[in-house]
Amino acid sequence: MNRLTAQLRNFAPILHFATCDSTQTALADHLLHNRGLAGHWHLAIADEQTAGRGRTGARWHAQPGDAVLMTLAAQLPLSLEKWPRTSLVAGLAAAEALGETVRLKWPNDLFVERDGWRKLGGILCERLETPTGPWWLCGIGVNVQRVPVEMAEQAAALESGEDLLDVAARLANAIRRRVEAFAAQQGQLPLVDLHARLAFRGAVVEMQDGLRGELEGLADDGGLRVAGRLVHAGAIARVEGEREWRASAPKSWQTLAPGPDDRPRSPNLWDPP
Repeated sequence: MNRLTAQLRNFAPILHFATCDSTQTALADHLLHNRGLAGHWHLAIADEQTAGRGRTGARWHAQPGDAVLMTLAAQLPLSLEKWPRTSLVAGLAAAEALGETVRLKWPNDLFVERDGWRKLGGILCERLETPTGPWWLCGIGVNVQRVPVEMAEQAAALESGEDLLDVAARLANAIRRRVEAFAAQQGQLPLVDLHARLAFRGAVVEMQDGLRGELEGLADDGGLRVAGRLVHAGAIARVEGEREWRASAPKSWQTLAPGPDDRPRSPNLWDPP
């Protein structure tokens, strides 16, 4: 952990777990017990998760030592209605940190094209209400060394031979820089950079509601423009010359379920205005 600590500036002491249920849950509990350091970023990282979470309740599968499993947290100087856009910003930062061929599949999955489109990683952003104010949580899972055999036709790994901690440091710093810049610009999305990394742009896609047409790009608020319509939620699949990959975007932004103490956590943020 010393090498990881040395690579992270303005971070609170790192929470490291050999095994935990979820870094997202572990860091949330840490902050709920008033252990967060104002003005600092926080990082929880695990060698193994027993109940890693993805969007819409999906499980994250990885063997110990194969994937980066971590959660970042920060207090954002940003109006709350713009917090949902951070999923795109964090996804962009992660894609940039992981390599030229990594693309962002709306809204926050990381994909590469290797004999078809395969999932490299995913991001789960949530808002956590604490006695000291709201915290932004960003959970990240990235396959680095290999993927489970049962996921080989759907997922991919970096296969770069890099140490997991070096990849984690690169991701943490990239996301911190992008999110801080996003907040400094009062929630304006970096649309040019996002479009450069957006998977399936210009291709024919089909949405869960049956809408089919060209994926044109993103709107200012992060919604997806498909066939002249603006989409804020639903499943997206590429249907032109590629195997279909379906990943449901939430109809409401992710929230944390109440814990044993029943303290309020997060209101719904994804619903468009």
